[in-house]
Formats: sequence, structure tokens, C-alpha cells
Amino acid sequence: MEDLNKLTPSEIVHAFFNELEAINQRLASIENELKNFMPLQHKEILTLKETSEYPSLSKSYLYKLTSKREIPYYKTGKKIYFKRE
Repeated sequence: MEDLNKLTPSEIVHAFFNELEAINQRLASIENELKNFMPLQHKEILTLKETSEYPSLSKSYLYKLTSKREIPYYKTGKKIYFKRE
């Protein structure tokens, strides 16, 4: 926020509402991300894409773990699935 001593009261109010709007937009973005993530918590079997949405699990890292047989996985055709546990 700008130096409040240099602003008129109406400019302060305007700056305050701009900050609130920016916070509201960031919260909406976080809420949207959570909505996309929450359904995964109820599924028992996850696709590679769904599994890679968990923190620190990129697709390449998952491929590496499966090729080394370090984690259990299931394959049907070209698709790889993982149990949540």
C-alpha cells in the first residue's frame, strides 16, 4: 500500500478497497484450487494426472518410481493407476 501520509482520505479509502479486491481475488483462486483438489481425497484409485497433483509428486517422478518398482501401481493399456494409500 502507498504511504498513507501522502494520500487524501478518499484516496486512502480507494486504496483500501483496491487491496481488499486483490485479497478477494487471491482467496477465490485458492478456493478454486481447493475445489479441484478435494474430490481426489474421496477416490480410492487415482490416475497418473490426479496423483501428480499431490505436492512433490510430478509425473516424471511417478514414472521414475514405477519404473524402479518402488511404489505399487496398476496398468491397463497405456494408463497407470495408483491406490490412494
